[in-house]
Amino acid sequence: MHVDFAGSSVFYHVLKGSKVFYFIRPTKANLNAYEKWCGSELQSSTWLGDLVDEVVKVELQQGNTMFIPTGWIHAVYTPIDSLVIGGNFLHSYNISTQLKVRDIEIKTRVPKKFRMCWYVGEAYTRALRNKEEICPRILPELRSLSDFLISEARLIESTANDSTKKETRDMVPPDKVPDAPALARELRWRLRLLLDGESGDEKPTKQANGHGIAANGGARNKRSGSSNAAAGNKRKRLANDERAGSQETMLSDSAGGIFRNYTPRPWESVKKTEGAVSRRSAVPLPEDWEVVGVGSSRVGELETRRDSVVKVRRVEGEKGKVILERETIVRTKEVWCAEDGDVMQME
Repeated sequence: MHVDFAGSSVFYHVLKGSKVFYFIRPTKANLNAYEKWCGSELQSSTWLGDLVDEVVKVELQQGNTMFIPTGWIHAVYTPIDSLVIGGNFLHSYNISTQLKVRDIEIKTRVPKKFRMCWYVGEAYTRALRNKEEICPRILPELRSLSDFLISEARLIESTANDSTKKETRDMVPPDKVPDAPALARELRWRLRLLLDGESGDEKPTKQANGHGIAANGGARNKRSGSSNAAAGNKRKRLANDERAGSQETMLSDSAGGIFRNYTPRPWESVKKTEGAVSRRSAVPLPEDWEVVGVGSSRVGELETRRDSVVKVRRVEGEKGKVILERETIVRTKEVWCAEDGDVMQME
């Protein structure tokens, strides 16, 4: 069983003989099963079809032509001597699935020469620059590609260890993409300009490097005249950013909706524990009491409760090592009750 390199699609035409294919749909669960199967000893002892929801059999005879869509897991059997014409090709209608396949290729150590994201990014940046017509149907897919290339550019420019930066930089074809971060930012800017009618924070500007892109990816704001390169680029908040300070948002990375172009890595386990309540009498009231402006008593009863949230997830570290991240958040709630009956809550 395999998925064709870079999530490419395939065409087959049987000139003579026959072919038998076994297909698995590229659902999230099936791709996860395929990834684990490829990277373990299961590959030599277990039939992948036993780990997925469904396997579909397709038989091709002489004269038949078939196209295999992006990401479909498949195996092929040739029952008799056959002559077949076939080939792989990339298209822009399913870039998001191609990127999922690319992640699997990295984790299962597929040779780097088959990773083509920067070629696609360069081609569409050139098309947008030349004002070529692009089908509206593929624009959301180009946004997925743009987000991915920006994340790669940030790794290249980061202070990460040398091996991580080198591996990311080696993905870039220097003959087609001499300045990867500049290309990634130009593609994002041109897509924003086309889809939203705005340039965002990183519009290309004329610089001494001759590429028309700021060397640091910065942009000049036409209305304010200030340079974001000096002030630093800030993420844009969405319309519902009033949730940013809420308890639910602080306790869960998966709340989402705060930043544009950012999807937090989900936690695999989130466990909330309500702590025991303790009470103390004749406790001096805090200084905040007078600030609130209620009551005249200086002592009262204190009720305290501490709740905790423990979140756990696994991430891939250097050289394929699995790192376990564990985060604990403790929330303390105090209810102060003065002797004269006034109440104040503090968290």
